[in-house]
Amino acid sequence: MKIEQAKADIATALPLTNGPGLPAGLRQYISDFSALADDIIKGINASIAGDQSTYDAAAAQLKTDVATLNAVDTANFDSSIQSFYQPRIATYEQELQQASD
Repeated sequence: MKIEQAKADIATALPLTNGPGLPAGLRQYISDFSALADDIIKGINASIAGDQSTYDAAAAQLKTDVATLNAVDTANFDSSIQSFYQPRIATYEQELQQASD
C-alpha cells in the first residue's frame, strides 16, 4: 500500500526535523502527520476486515487528525528555512566559483 510507504517515509523524516535551521513546529507537524497515517491504515484495515466499530473510531480520529494538522501555522516554515540556509548556500556557491576561477 502507498500509505504504508508514506508512513515509512514519515518515520525517516521525523528524526531529521531536529536539523539546524528547521522551524521548531516542524517536528510536531511531522509527528501529527504520522498519527494521520496510522489512523488511515487503521481505517483501511478495519474496512477490509469488516469491523465497522473500529472503522468508525478510525474515521472519527481522522477528523481530529486533520483538524490538528490544519491548526498548525506552517506559513513561516519556508521563510524560516530559507533565511537560515540561503546565506550558507550563497557562501558555498561563491567559494565554489572562486575555487574554479
